[in-house]
Amino acid sequence: MPTFLTKDHPKYKWVALSNTTLGMLMATINSSIVIISSPRSSRAST
Repeated sequence: MPTFLTKDHPKYKWVALSNTTLGMLMATINSSIVIISSPRSSRAST
């Protein structure tokens, strides 16, 4: 059975910070891709 980090684990803060940072990075990259590809998709549909 896998062991999960609980709030009292010493590395819990770092795992939470890492997950939040990676999530924000992924969201930023995703929005950048959408902004870059929007003009191309609108030209292709006309």
